[in-house]
Amino acid sequence: MGRRHRQARRMEHSKCTLPSGDSVDRLPIDCQEHPSYISGVYTVHPDGINKNIEVYCDMTTDGGGWTVFQRRINGSVDFYQNFFSYENGFGNVHGEFWLGLKYIHSMTTNASSLRIDLVAADQSSVYEVFQNFRLSAAPNYTLHVDPGQGSAGDHYGLSFHNGYRFATYDNDDAYNCSQQCHGAWWYHYCAHVNLNGRYITPGTVSTGRFTPSDEAGVIYNDFKGHDSFKETTMMFRRV
Repeated sequence: MGRRHRQARRMEHSKCTLPSGDSVDRLPIDCQEHPSYISGVYTVHPDGINKNIEVYCDMTTDGGGWTVFQRRINGSVDFYQNFFSYENGFGNVHGEFWLGLKYIHSMTTNASSLRIDLVAADQSSVYEVFQNFRLSAAPNYTLHVDPGQGSAGDHYGLSFHNGYRFATYDNDDAYNCSQQCHGAWWYHYCAHVNLNGRYITPGTVSTGRFTPSDEAGVIYNDFKGHDSFKETTMMFRRV
């Protein structure tokens, strides 16, 4: 879908029609409906959610309209959080944050594209796009994605975690992967991807008594193995 067509769809959805035929402004349900061309923080009202929320919208990458739900840039926010925090969201949408599983689920009930962007310690950057992305309902928030396409790779990438529920240290799996990997994720005995893992010096591998697994850093196995990343972004856009 071209950029002009996406913009037309956003403008079209920015109003609703009353029985009288008049139109009134309403909040968009996500970034794809937002009429702006400028990336930044906007207020949306997702379907099925009884309140407005702030989201970061990427309006420049690959045609724009992306709703960002995870971003890490400097380790200023601790991502070793409990299930309640991951369900409801934490951090600051102007910096590092996790949007919240219940909002991601609500906004991906229809087919969506998921895009992951990664920046390594040497400033090299890659991306991977996954179609048919959605999360199942609470309490599992199971991950559903098709195999990825892009420059990051998906042989040992995110689709390895397809079909697994979201685990945190207080809602862990049988292998205690969340604790071993010092994070929260759709763990699969345990992780080829761990973007919510422990933020350590970019380019290094996690070691130590409290994180015994070398999967505990911010890793994407197909690109840089177990070397931890400097920056990560995860975002979705309805198809």
